[in-house]
Amino acid sequence: MKILITIIFVLTLVSFNNQAVAETKDCSQYNTNTFFGTLDKRKCEKGLPVKERESLGTKVKNLWPFKKK
Repeated sequence: MKILITIIFVLTLVSFNNQAVAETKDCSQYNTNTFFGTLDKRKCEKGLPVKERESLGTKVKNLWPFKKK
């Protein structure tokens, strides 16, 4: 009976493991000195899509109301 309980316990632990052993990712390109860099690195490690951010100058240029179209 103890062996059966031990086997069930071990199988439960193994089934809830969410890390892939064979999968390696290169997330070293993200800078961890800033909050958004750390956020991007965590998303990369989890396998989620990382958002590309625009610079402040690009955002200001898009807000200019008198630009030619």
